Amino acid sequence: MVVEVLVRSLAEKQIKKLLDRSKDSVYVGYLEGPRHQDSKLTNAEIAYLNTMGVRPLRASKEIKELQGTGSYSLALQAYIRTKGDPKWRIPPRPFVEPGIEYGKAQIIHYLFETVDNFLDGDELKAKDSQERVGMAAVNAIRKFVRDYPANGLAPNAPSTIAEKGEDHPLVGKTGELMRSLTYVIR
Repeated sequence: MVVEVLVRSLAEKQIKKLLDRSKDSVYVGYLEGPRHQDSKLTNAEIAYLNTMGVRPLRASKEIKELQGTGSYSLALQAYIRTKGDPKWRIPPRPFVEPGIEYGKAQIIHYLFETVDNFLDGDELKAKDSQERVGMAAVNAIRKFVRDYPANGLAPNAPSTIAEKGEDHPLVGKTGELMRSLTYVIR
């Protein structure tokens, strides 16, 4: 009985210690930063617009009006988000979340490694493992973007192809959008 209480007490202390230490999270994406050299937007803003898509102002006003009447149903909204809308000026091209899904096995491996290191009491190795989680996520997103057209992202419009010289979306003349993808641990 005494041994059981001691073991339970030690286990509870380890779990509490793990939970206290694991309050750090790995965030992957774009830091708010300087303007992209080819536009007035930051890379975070460019990533957001590519993820969500952009409609011409007239189409956005029409949708707002439909939403107010109840004619813009959740089903229609879901259809447009998955299949696209002919009124898009820039179609949605989500890449951060699908990229993380793309590299999920490697990311999960490092997450488990992080937990094991915390449980072993090795904070330095645990922090290193957290760094590997971030690097694996960033690399998975970059690989997902490079895997075009298999990744299913909508190609560039003919006018964009003429300007950029290629149909691969999310790849600019400078590669700055992919280079600025990063992670932080907080």
